[in-house]
Amino acid sequence: MIGRTPIDADGARRKRHGFTLVELLVALAILAIVSAIAIPAYNSYSIETYRGEAKSDLLLCAQGLERFASENFTYVGGADGSGVLAAPVCQPLSGTRYDITATVAADTFTLTATPRTGIMSGDGALEYGSNGVRRWNKFDGGWQTGWEE
Repeated sequence: MIGRTPIDADGARRKRHGFTLVELLVALAILAIVSAIAIPAYNSYSIETYRGEAKSDLLLCAQGLERFASENFTYVGGADGSGVLAAPVCQPLSGTRYDITATVAADTFTLTATPRTGIMSGDGALEYGSNGVRRWNKFDGGWQTGWEE
């Protein structure tokens, strides 16, 4: 009976139900190919999204520092000596993936978003200055003007 189609009591042949090993291997190969394409694409989109979140946070913190300066006539005091922004000035949303720090003087500031380890490691830091200059240390390969890819 091995290798043959079973026969019913009345002599009619029955078809087996299920998948053959070859069909399962083909399905597994297709799944592996699709995964090999989809996972890197998903990671790339995630990194771009997280970077966009950090850019948004830099602009949000810049607005907070401008509000602080309009009330105090200086940026000094908007961040402590270690570069951490005061809570009323800015509460970034990307805190789990980027550390946002500020270097402040009486009439200028520079905000820096440095990626933490994990999916963002090696992506490079982002900077925004009080003069509107945006810079990106793209993939830790040196500073370039602008945040564009």
